[in-house]
Amino acid sequence: MTVNVQVFDSINWKVPPDVKLFLLHNNDTLGSGIELNSGHFKLSSETAKSKLILLAEAPFYNNYTDSFSTNGDLSINLDTIYLTPTHILNEITIQSGYKSKIDRDTASFTADSFIIRRFDNAEQLLEKIPGIEITQNKGIRYYGQPINEISIDGIPFSNFDIHALLKLLRGRDVDKLKIYDAKPNLSNNFTEKSNPEKALNIILKEEAKHGYYGKLSAGAGKVDKFHWDNTSNVSSFNDNRSIVGYVTSNNTGNTSSYGESELTEQNTTDAPRGVPTDISAGVHYDRRLNKKLSFNANYRIGYNDQNASTEIVDINFLPTNQITTTTQSYFSSKAISNNATVQTSYQIDSFSSLNLVTNLSLGFFKGNAKNTSSAVNSDYTTVNSSLLYNEYHGNSPQASFSLSYIKNFRNGSNLIFSFSPYWNNTVTNASQSSTLNLMDSNTAQKSAQQKNNHEANSTYVFVSHYKSLLAKHLNLDINWQSNLSKSKSLLQTYDQYADSDNNIKDSLNPIYSSDYKFLSMSNSLSTKISMRRKKYSFQLGTDFNQTLWNQQNAYSAISQTRNFINALPFANINVTIGKTSFASVNYKLQAAQPTLNQIQPLVNNNNPLQIIVGNPDLVQSFSHNVGLNYTASSKNGNRSFNANSNLSIIKNAISFKQTIDEDGRQVSQYYNQNGNYFWNISSTYDISVGAKIRLSAGANGNWARTVTVVNNNDNIASTQSYGSRLSFTYALDTTLNLRFNSDINYSLNNTTLSSGSNNIVNYVTSLNATYSLPFFGLTTGTSVIWNAIQSSIDNDNKRNYIIWNAYIQRCINKSQSLSVKLYAHDLLNQNKGYLVYADNNTQHKETYNSIERYFLVGFIWNFTKR
Repeated sequence: MTVNVQVFDSINWKVPPDVKLFLLHNNDTLGSGIELNSGHFKLSSETAKSKLILLAEAPFYNNYTDSFSTNGDLSINLDTIYLTPTHILNEITIQSGYKSKIDRDTASFTADSFIIRRFDNAEQLLEKIPGIEITQNKGIRYYGQPINEISIDGIPFSNFDIHALLKLLRGRDVDKLKIYDAKPNLSNNFTEKSNPEKALNIILKEEAKHGYYGKLSAGAGKVDKFHWDNTSNVSSFNDNRSIVGYVTSNNTGNTSSYGESELTEQNTTDAPRGVPTDISAGVHYDRRLNKKLSFNANYRIGYNDQNASTEIVDINFLPTNQITTTTQSYFSSKAISNNATVQTSYQIDSFSSLNLVTNLSLGFFKGNAKNTSSAVNSDYTTVNSSLLYNEYHGNSPQASFSLSYIKNFRNGSNLIFSFSPYWNNTVTNASQSSTLNLMDSNTAQKSAQQKNNHEANSTYVFVSHYKSLLAKHLNLDINWQSNLSKSKSLLQTYDQYADSDNNIKDSLNPIYSSDYKFLSMSNSLSTKISMRRKKYSFQLGTDFNQTLWNQQNAYSAISQTRNFINALPFANINVTIGKTSFASVNYKLQAAQPTLNQIQPLVNNNNPLQIIVGNPDLVQSFSHNVGLNYTASSKNGNRSFNANSNLSIIKNAISFKQTIDEDGRQVSQYYNQNGNYFWNISSTYDISVGAKIRLSAGANGNWARTVTVVNNNDNIASTQSYGSRLSFTYALDTTLNLRFNSDINYSLNNTTLSSGSNNIVNYVTSLNATYSLPFFGLTTGTSVIWNAIQSSIDNDNKRNYIIWNAYIQRCINKSQSLSVKLYAHDLLNQNKGYLVYADNNTQHKETYNSIERYFLVGFIWNFTKR
């Protein structure tokens, strides 16, 4: 007797690798399957039974079982069966010996193809991947697209700090790295983004899934003040359970802890403002309780203390004048954050699963700020001066959970239901005092106010999604989403004054107070047809949505109701060119309703010289988005090229209408404006020369046009920026590592209200080098970063900074797991914060204090038990 059957992946529409099929009867195996071609299997049994069980299994997939009757037939053709991934990921199979492979929206890299040292972490491994960029303020990006999701062996680490997680893993414990398009969120109607975010899956080696390992490091030193940088982490993995945890503490401003990264490549334009103190801790635990039930939980707590002083020079161009404002400010802030996430997954059977995600967070914050400013006009006559001081404190609890049910059918269709409520409640209490001198009107104004702000929101989202297999390569997706949102915004502003007995009294100020209640109800229907063939795939669909909201002002007894109805089309086409080249083009129309803060006709006087007023007559804006992408790589992954471009044209963009009087006071009100667009294009080429040398070159261009109104005159701002990047790395085993980067960025800004162009040229060149003497257990390294900024905005015209960091490290035991280290940051003491840019009718120049020279001496201990 023979049985013929075809097997497919129920999510990715491909043949799962290493599929095994068995015929069973009363727990006895009667036969096994042989793959004939592309997922077609033939099973043979010498014994014919009236009733048999078919068992299908494959790595990383749920087992499939089904019974069928033979009815005496000797040859049986069964319907196609679909295997469901254990963790739904768009993965690809790596051919043996390949360093990397790119398949449409998925790129896979073999970790052992890259040279790393014994105790390097996963982030240091990731830095060697072509197209990866890791920065302190922009996070991790792959060819310009952000990586915001991370999984280990398919298990998601939701709400867990990505940088911290990568530092917890040893680079040599990683088997493969897979980067793919992140799955759309259930609340996003499953539509395609013009520039989708990426997700990263780290696959560990089998030997890394037993025992535990970790790192302890501590460093301290003093020059002008005491500095420290300490970290500890531990990771433990096995087949059914994993635990990772970390604790960090530093006042060096580094996201890379001492002992986790030898050098911090810090661009001075990205240097943190002020001197921060950061303490954070996190733990992740997941466990597969049995074949059906799995559980994972995360908890993070963080503390931040920031103190900074800045000097800002703003030049506002007016139709007949210009006003230059110089502001000295000092601020201090403290914040504590807590976040806990628990996720439970239950595999009901081979076709259906239940998932529950609960998230709780609680934050506390407080701070104060002092601003002193003065403004002059074009003939250097003083127009105003001010002194502003405020203190604030508050808390912000949040809670959410999501319950989803997923049902897959044998024909490849699936059904999803999801319910997701969300609550948040933010309370802020602030006191504000100001002194304002207006020269043109010859007046002086003093005020003292107490501001109590309470914002509460509850949102309920229900989603149902159905995916149907219309034909072998043709799918239909239907998504229905209902949202109910209730918001409350209460702002009470009290003028404070002294009575005849010098007692402080409060009086409610109705001009700067409001009490709004906001109700929003929306329903949306998204339909999508998609086809996937060997050489091409496409997606075509439309979002139909209706939004109805009502706003009530309790102070003025005014009620407003709005009703928005939209049909928003989207499309995506992917084409395979050859075996390793892919191109895609996508289009999406998006609508954005004005926010509650934008439509409230509330006057915000947090800065008496810069008043912001809401506009209840705002309408929704529409954005036409077009994206192009091309990716090519060699078969062995030694060469890769990527180019992408995105264009956004915005109708009814929400912008500002500004009025600046002769005293330099600025009143800005939201309004709708046409004529805005944004366009960018970028390309990157990577090539590896042997196993030691890697070259990378890239270029990018950005163009934008924005329209605002200043004193009833249209101000059209045209912005252009161009950049180039050259990178060279050399690795001689683990002995010598060199990395050279050179970036040149040029920006040009023109406005109809300013007479000239605002030109900024920024050069950033860095050289990193590490050298190890294995026999002596000695490692030394240095980095030199040269940053030059030349600008037509700054009278100094050109700013040059050189940041030179260095370290020396010595292993003091035979296994080289324990070492002492001396680290020096900013040896030339030139790390000064500096920022310059042009925005619409304003030129902005800012200098601020940042972390300067310091030295650390300490130890690093890497421990392992397998």
